[in-house]
Amino acid sequence: MEPESVSDFVKRIPEKLKIWIKSNSFLLLIIALNILLHLPRTSHMRGNDAYTVVWMAQAMSEGWFEAWTINPLSFFGYFPYSKYPIGGILILTLFLKMGMSIDLAVYMFSAL
Repeated sequence: MEPESVSDFVKRIPEKLKIWIKSNSFLLLIIALNILLHLPRTSHMRGNDAYTVVWMAQAMSEGWFEAWTINPLSFFGYFPYSKYPIGGILILTLFLKMGMSIDLAVYMFSAL
């Protein structure tokens, strides 16, 4: 049995799908570029902020610093004394509680 040629495969694609792909090709390109840019370039974290946020998430997963949520606006970083938005740290803490490694948790958080 011979493999199907590309032209035969394209003939089987419905016409509406072809129109949708042509009209949204720029959007699909932007989505693919976004995914490529978020892939890690190194095998570990870089920068002081990444280590600070991971330290805060580990401390919160161990039961420390529950008082960081002074105000509901602290979840988004809009309260005057909140250095980092605590909502992102809570999501990272959830990933750590699920048993993910730190590097995988940071990657999954950046993919959101």
